[in-house]
Amino acid sequence: MYCKFGPFPIFISLFTLFIPFLGITQTSSNMTLEGNWNENTISRNGVFYNDIWGYVDDSNNEYAVIGSPEKIHFIDVTDPTTPTQVAEFVGGSSSVWRDFKRYDRYIYAVADEGGEGLIIFDMSQLPSGNIIKVYQDNSDFTTAHNIYIDVKEGRLYVAGSSGSFNGLIVYDLTANPANPTKLSEPTLAGGYVHDVFVQDNIAYCSSGNDGFYIFDFTNASSPTLLASLPTGAYNHSSWIYDNGNKFIYAEESTGRDLGIIDVSDMNNGNLTILNTFKFPLITSDNNITYHNPFMIGDYAIVSSYMDGVTIFDISDPDNPVRVAHYDTINNSSYSSLDGCWGTYPFLPSGNIIATDIETGLYVLSTSVSLPTTKCGNGVQDDFEEDVDCGGFCEPCGTPPPAPTCDDGIQNQDETAVDCGGTVCNPCPCNGVNMELTLVLDDYPSETTWEVVDDATSAVVASGGSYIGQDFQTVVESFCLPYGCYEFTIFDSYGDGICCGFGNGSYSLEDVDNSTVIASGGDFNSSETTNFCLTAPACPTDETYNGAISSDTYSVSNNITSDGIVEDGSVVIFQAGTDIDLIANFEVESNAEFTAEIVACTPFQTPTSTVLAARLIQKQQELTTAKKNGHYVPQTDFVIYPNKGYAHIYLDKMQEVRLQKNEEILYQDTLPQGFNRLRIPMSILEKGKHAISLHTSDKIIQKDLIIE
Repeated sequence: MYCKFGPFPIFISLFTLFIPFLGITQTSSNMTLEGNWNENTISRNGVFYNDIWGYVDDSNNEYAVIGSPEKIHFIDVTDPTTPTQVAEFVGGSSSVWRDFKRYDRYIYAVADEGGEGLIIFDMSQLPSGNIIKVYQDNSDFTTAHNIYIDVKEGRLYVAGSSGSFNGLIVYDLTANPANPTKLSEPTLAGGYVHDVFVQDNIAYCSSGNDGFYIFDFTNASSPTLLASLPTGAYNHSSWIYDNGNKFIYAEESTGRDLGIIDVSDMNNGNLTILNTFKFPLITSDNNITYHNPFMIGDYAIVSSYMDGVTIFDISDPDNPVRVAHYDTINNSSYSSLDGCWGTYPFLPSGNIIATDIETGLYVLSTSVSLPTTKCGNGVQDDFEEDVDCGGFCEPCGTPPPAPTCDDGIQNQDETAVDCGGTVCNPCPCNGVNMELTLVLDDYPSETTWEVVDDATSAVVASGGSYIGQDFQTVVESFCLPYGCYEFTIFDSYGDGICCGFGNGSYSLEDVDNSTVIASGGDFNSSETTNFCLTAPACPTDETYNGAISSDTYSVSNNITSDGIVEDGSVVIFQAGTDIDLIANFEVESNAEFTAEIVACTPFQTPTSTVLAARLIQKQQELTTAKKNGHYVPQTDFVIYPNKGYAHIYLDKMQEVRLQKNEEILYQDTLPQGFNRLRIPMSILEKGKHAISLHTSDKIIQKDLIIE
């Protein structure tokens, strides 16, 4: 990353233009250009692109995550010859500096200008799904220069931030990677931390002019200083190698060398610079500037500004050797900090991806045998995320199963059983579908809203703030049960969303009834609207003759049917939330359908549904006579609750026994001429009951389950 707080002025070429890739000539040795992506046309201070990181999905497809002043770009580099953008996101502020890291199936992003805070992207739907921004918060910090994640410990470290300028902010990711928990923000010896590498809770800090500092963060709230060492200039960034015994560092100062530090005795406070070195491609000019070093085995892969990407063999610290390079800029001297900003060498393919400030993403291969074979040595090394996995090794862990939308289980990102989320069908709304349309103003981070249930005072829907979505139109959809509510829109500054800083507005609509509940935009700190959503009237009995195209009732359980009630036959439904007769349900001439509605009360849970857990959906073809307004089986029975009783419909005189665990709870005989027997709910218990009907020639038994 560019050094924002160094003692030396930073000059950026002001004559930089958007240069087509084919117009560039580069020098190279033992590295080959496979592909280039250069589609961003917006610059800031001559910078079109900044930092880079990598991501590998569960199918081993490879991606580059790169920054530009306005956006974060996700580029598929699985085919290195044709890098393809799969998504881009507007950060919300213009920034020359951006930084990215990966944890699990998430990418974390910060910027060193503006007010974006921490942004998190969910990558789990790749390769077939979308990249989703799941988090953005700037309450702890608005800007940060760098982040690093100690993957093994599940901790995110934020360096050079507005929230802890002279220290680090530490977050725990293990509980919920999409919603980090802040652990601490200690002030550290050495002051401003420009960049940091963390492994096993040990933070190796590049602290600019103060040098190189090492802290033990096992206790995140009270880290311990282990050792420190001035390196002579602006200690910019570093990376571990030799099984944790050595570090390579860069100072991002004109003409300064790369350096190697022995850290093997750090617990005793001892650090030693073993050697410093540089190998500029332009031998007549010694003012090469190195940026960010990374290590694979004993090879350092360095983004080297005007020398492009450089690979050094530093297995012998006393005799480093440049073994490969690819120059991304055609230059004859080291006149500025143009060229290669960042690189990422940890893809499983062995390809190296890099960003040039002006000409975008480079996908490079190398003939140098980088030791990615360490994926089977039983040691977590060379930027593996765990032992022998992650980094350039296979992804860690077994990928979770794809969501199944008919397995009766709420899994993956479903919002209810077999519905909702990114794959399954939307969940049905047991109430009213609502839609809030927001046209945001020039300060969308000030806008929030909520819906409060009048009966419980609970917030049942909410949204905002909308950081980085200036002047955008946002549509929020949600479902509300029947009831009364209070909708409030807030502006934290107190000037509404119209009309001083943009013509913002809002509109809350009852989608099902095409009714606008609330609207506006010109208010101060907040604006509140009270409203009620009324359920449809509850019918009692309905009898239909002829074809039924579609009809819906509010009762206790959802019952659907596409059957045909034939002439002389009967279907009896007993229910609780709604009876939904879909288009194929048909009643023929001279047949009847009876829907008996039980306990339908708007805004309340049905009260007489003790017996309603396992309700009967029954279709029979019968030729029996109609009795007391209902068709009933000759030798069968139907049970459902109504007004405090369990109703049993019979066709002739029968003895009825209700048993549980062989204990007779109820016994009666249906009087002559009646076809309905009522059992008081008060005698029924939860659990499984056996019901038997005794007739002159047989005994019919059924189970009744009460929940």
